[in-house]
Amino acid sequence: MGQYLYISPHTVSRHIRNICKKCSAANSVHLISLFAGVSCLAPYPGLTRRENQIVSFLARGIIPHAIAEATGICISTVYKHRENILLKLEAHSTREVVALLYQAQKQQEQKAKTHYTIKISSYR
Repeated sequence: MGQYLYISPHTVSRHIRNICKKCSAANSVHLISLFAGVSCLAPYPGLTRRENQIVSFLARGIIPHAIAEATGICISTVYKHRENILLKLEAHSTREVVALLYQAQKQQEQKAKTHYTIKISSYR
């Protein structure tokens, strides 16, 4: 991102940290969820129930240790689920996973709105 703005990666990181503080976001992943305007992610069909649960925690910026405690599973299991999620979605980071899932959800909502509009207009 910095190369497009002609600033160093360190400066980009500093700005992101400042934005996180101002928006009361736990981290940059949580910041994405705040700006996306989606309170929670819908279950993604390619992931298991547990993987969807882990993704929803990660999207809210919750750290793996807290996820393990909340779900009653071992921390290494949380990391294994995260690894499987990255592989299934062909993503390189949690940020990318969250962004992909928000984008998929927004597209799904857009299709539903279009379908609903077509149905209503066909009855007139």
